[in-house]
Amino acid sequence: MQAIARRPSSSPASSQPVVALLADVLSPAECDRLIEIGRERVQRSCVVDPESRDEITIDERRGEGAFVNGSTDALVATIDWRLAELFRLPAENGEDLHILRYGIGGEYRPHFDFFPEEQAGSKHHMQRGGQRIATVILYLNEVERGGDTTFPDVGLRFHPRRGGVLYFEYVNALGQSNPSTLHAGTPVEEGEKWIAKKWIRRGRFTPSGAASIVLTCEVRAHREAAIRRAIDSPASSSAARYYCRCSRSDPPRRCHCTARARRE
Repeated sequence: MQAIARRPSSSPASSQPVVALLADVLSPAECDRLIEIGRERVQRSCVVDPESRDEITIDERRGEGAFVNGSTDALVATIDWRLAELFRLPAENGEDLHILRYGIGGEYRPHFDFFPEEQAGSKHHMQRGGQRIATVILYLNEVERGGDTTFPDVGLRFHPRRGGVLYFEYVNALGQSNPSTLHAGTPVEEGEKWIAKKWIRRGRFTPSGAASIVLTCEVRAHREAAIRRAIDSPASSSAARYYCRCSRSDPPRRCHCTARARRE
């Protein structure tokens, strides 16, 4: 969920935001699988009310979404780790992946992803890992017409390209938010638009209710094996830790590389 867009009352002078666009981060098969996962789960998208902290629907956001994590499908955990390595951010600081669908006319008008700290509703959400500092958007399909991601204050526009990823930061080391990261999803004019979003917190994100998996292994095969054990085990509904056999020592030894499934 995003916060309703209102310009921060106290923020540093607007400057060019940190924005990066990368191609082919996801394979076509991975994009198709995420769409399949989303199609089974999406519901009308909500936002955080700035005062009450409740989840509400608004006309400014017309789309459907669903939060998923490693307990939903092992691919989600693999992508979480890939993004953490790519952008050099702790995997545990990422919120659950949010898969979104926009049909014809679907849009999200200009908004901020960070929580305005002066609003009462933000305090509750910031207790679960602190302020959001960055966003990752994964483009899952080619949109026939419309559905661009725009930054109106700085004149940037990106059309969805399947497998591509858009990354942008909006909070600096001092905790100051950058209002030039105001962004929007323009209306879909033909076809449909599928994306997945990952919001990054300043600290470790605490999931609410749903089981999640935290990965700390550097060896991909070990991670994937640990993920499968975590998902298949009945213990995934409570605190559980799964160790892999690390081959980065001679002789091989059990290491501290783990996947943890937990319910908060």
